[in-house]
Amino acid sequence: MKKYFLLGFMALIVFSFFTDTSASANKKDSTDFISQVKIFDENGIQIPYTTEELEQFIKFEDAENAPFTIMADYRKYNYGPMTFSYNFYVGPGTNGMAFLNPFDTLITVNGTASKMRVEAYNDTGTGSGTLARSIELPGGWTGGIHISSWSTLPRDKSYRFKFVNLGNTFTINNVEVWYDHL
Repeated sequence: MKKYFLLGFMALIVFSFFTDTSASANKKDSTDFISQVKIFDENGIQIPYTTEELEQFIKFEDAENAPFTIMADYRKYNYGPMTFSYNFYVGPGTNGMAFLNPFDTLITVNGTASKMRVEAYNDTGTGSGTLARSIELPGGWTGGIHISSWSTLPRDKSYRFKFVNLGNTFTINNVEVWYDHL
């Protein structure tokens, strides 16, 4: 009997050693995280979304949330990795790349993310124009996070994304932008 108990205990230890718990840690804290997310309009005024509405826009990347099947109909652009200290635009050049009808972004970090703001700017054809929308994300999360509130921006327009660090330096492994319905 002791032999079976010892084998079961060892199996539990081995299982817990090789199991990734980062997604569950994110999931446990997701309600608190969502309550700290702020979305602002083009004038910098916070849009009063409910927690339930924000939960539709912001999702942690894990086995339950990815991949979104609708994203198969969109083009995808990958940018990264980079050390994130101040700010950067997604894509090459000073003002990054313009994305027609952006639908979603997936931000994947190495380690723990600091507080940041993601800003969407109206594209002028040669660079960034006026601010269209911004999202402030609290720090303290790990792994990946989807931001799909870009789908509420006016359609048939292009936008450029600027990331602004509001905390400590950290590493972004990748930023994926889904855009331009095929």
